[in-house]
Amino acid sequence: MLAAALVLGSLQIVAAEPTMVLTPCPEDVDVSGARCGVLDVYEDRDAAAGRRLSLRVAVLPSLGNQTQADPLFLLAGGPGMGATDLAQMAEQHLRRIREHREIVLVDQRGTGDSNGLDCSDIDTDSTYYNLGADYPYQALRDCMTEFDADLRLYTTPIAMDDLDDVREALGYEQINIWGGSYGTRAALVYLRRHGEHVRSVIVDGLAPPAIRLPLHVGEDA
Repeated sequence: MLAAALVLGSLQIVAAEPTMVLTPCPEDVDVSGARCGVLDVYEDRDAAAGRRLSLRVAVLPSLGNQTQADPLFLLAGGPGMGATDLAQMAEQHLRRIREHREIVLVDQRGTGDSNGLDCSDIDTDSTYYNLGADYPYQALRDCMTEFDADLRLYTTPIAMDDLDDVREALGYEQINIWGGSYGTRAALVYLRRHGEHVRSVIVDGLAPPAIRLPLHVGEDA
């Protein structure tokens, strides 16, 4: 965390006028002063038509009097964890960052309150490290057929294009990114696709594109 604080420095960046409306967050984002909103995006971004998804966004305000224009975006792991679940981590371990910067949490499409896709009847905690014959493949397939979603459109590159829409809607010209576990993969993909808007990237537990997640999870564990 100290390294993160040193990386973020104090570069002056000019912010644009935000277009997203933020209001006080509900109780599940238990951080004083946190403000939440939604951004509607097309499920099929290329078609720019059809069903729209509401992405949940939470902004944790800076605590000091002089707020830098480039916030810190936190990208959650999994994949499958909603970033708004990291609010308490940001409140506790990243409080020093919040002295001069806002922290932004976005539930990636398919997670949290952004049309979350959850196979709640499958005990994934006990099967995650075993992708062999005992893994409930058929139960997973059955669950997938019940999702109200075109699963071809829930990929990391598409989600990172969503994230850039959030950045723009909040009026940020440049952002800093912290990603943990799968969030490091997401951070690298965002950097590849929208690098002109990135000031710094912090990757914690790197999962680069060359690794086929979660193929080697059991062996690594």
